[in-house]
Amino acid sequence: MTKTLVTGANGFVAAHAIDALVKQGHTVVGSVRRDIYGDQLLSIHPEWKDQVSFINVSDYTKEGTWDEAFKAGDLDYALHIAAPMPSPKNTDFDRDFLEPNVKGGTFPYPTVSSRPIPQPERFTFPSPSSSPKEAVPTPNPNPNSNLELLKSATKYGKALKSIVVTGSINSLTYGTADQVTDRVYTSKDYLPTTIEEARAANHYFISYSTAKKYSEQALWAYVEKEKPHYSVTVFLPCLVFGPPIHYVSDIKSINYTSDIIYSFFNGTSDTTPPTSFPGYIDVRDLITHHILALTTPAARNKRFLLGDLRYTSALTASVLRRLPELRGRVAANDSDDNTPPLLRQDVRDTEAVFGKPTRSADDTFGDAARRILALERELAMGK
Repeated sequence: MTKTLVTGANGFVAAHAIDALVKQGHTVVGSVRRDIYGDQLLSIHPEWKDQVSFINVSDYTKEGTWDEAFKAGDLDYALHIAAPMPSPKNTDFDRDFLEPNVKGGTFPYPTVSSRPIPQPERFTFPSPSSSPKEAVPTPNPNPNSNLELLKSATKYGKALKSIVVTGSINSLTYGTADQVTDRVYTSKDYLPTTIEEARAANHYFISYSTAKKYSEQALWAYVEKEKPHYSVTVFLPCLVFGPPIHYVSDIKSINYTSDIIYSFFNGTSDTTPPTSFPGYIDVRDLITHHILALTTPAARNKRFLLGDLRYTSALTASVLRRLPELRGRVAANDSDDNTPPLLRQDVRDTEAVFGKPTRSADDTFGDAARRILALERELAMGK
């Protein structure tokens, strides 16, 4: 039976990956930061118990942290999905982003620039989720697990054929109007912000995005230099929406995008939230692409853009207001939303290899809302 590692197993995206892999007959090893997270997942997905096991990897950046996952030598594939979202709590670029990301890495692109430094007041990125009730250490956003995972895979993963990494469109753009107007992004582009600029801006989203860029560049520098026996593919999705099937203990803190959807109808405001980013993809389409890339020669050692679907707050509101289950609950007033233009991406190479995403906005946002409503009922009943 094919054996696949999924990192960040208890997260929103990873749970969908595990579900899809199990249905395709894989044995899955999932990494979690605490053993209880694996137990919680199996408690809501008992159908996984014969095919899914977990390993505890508490520090993704520690040297050799992934060795045990690969030492058995029987992993065929790996989906490296673990990627905490940015948090306003992380404001020190060097401490929270640079040090975890550049450790052991080399960068083929300039780290300083004479261009004007980005101004943080131009960036308004709402973060609707609240902190989990459980007191656990907050991991550094975008930890440098890329290099450590590749090093362990090279050393011990003798049967490994490919690794697929979930990157982010933020390694190319913030999605703001000044960046997306009158241009088309390609898989060769990177965010222009340098380490010097990110340090001066001292803004958590600028720091997060810049770290995403340099972390990915370090990955490709490693692949170019070491030429590992396995292939590497990186996907660069925009916002990832869909039904949350991971373990949720607090309806106020599901995951970033589910919290956005819930904020449309949780009664905290009579106005819909502003658009947080102008592009999206359904999590199930994202995972379909990930799994296809594991065995697709044309995906070998390439990065792919994914989301040329336009996201706006108005789009979500229009879908939710058509759902009978939400009649009377969706915020009545639309936000004064200065939505950036469409984030245009050249995804011809992606579609040539993987095809187009198949799910409509009604599927994506409708399925997400219905699942959130179910969670609302279950958590209210103490389940």
